[in-house]
Amino acid sequence: MSVRYSYTNAARRLLEDATVLWNHLAGTSETSAHLAGLSAECVLKSILIGLGHAKTYADGQLRDRDLRRHINATELWSEFQSALNGRDGASYLALLPEERTFDGWKVDHRYVDSNQLEVAALQEWYGAAVMMGRLLDCAVERGQAQQ
Repeated sequence: MSVRYSYTNAARRLLEDATVLWNHLAGTSETSAHLAGLSAECVLKSILIGLGHAKTYADGQLRDRDLRRHINATELWSEFQSALNGRDGASYLALLPEERTFDGWKVDHRYVDSNQLEVAALQEWYGAAVMMGRLLDCAVERGQAQQ
């Protein structure tokens, strides 16, 4: 079975799932914060594709392996910020959380036991992902996200 990659749809689905967990567990869920980080990275990738700054294969997956990084990689943030220069960047940058917001986030957190990560970090990652969701909504409205 072949699959289709959609960073736009993945970002929305992951954020919806993160929100359900976040609300159900009163904002202390490692899993919710993990999904939120994955959602935020999908937002960046969707917009890079939508702006024509990143190419995809026919199935929608990113061609550039350097862009297949996780949200805590500064290279992904740098690539995104470079793409925004001169392309309606000011409005997007105003909705973007600080570059270092996801520094402590790791894809390997999916393996951690409960209550090992600081609640403040979980709250920051989840809140930043919600901001990134607004950024994606803006890009979709403008036709500047992966279709």
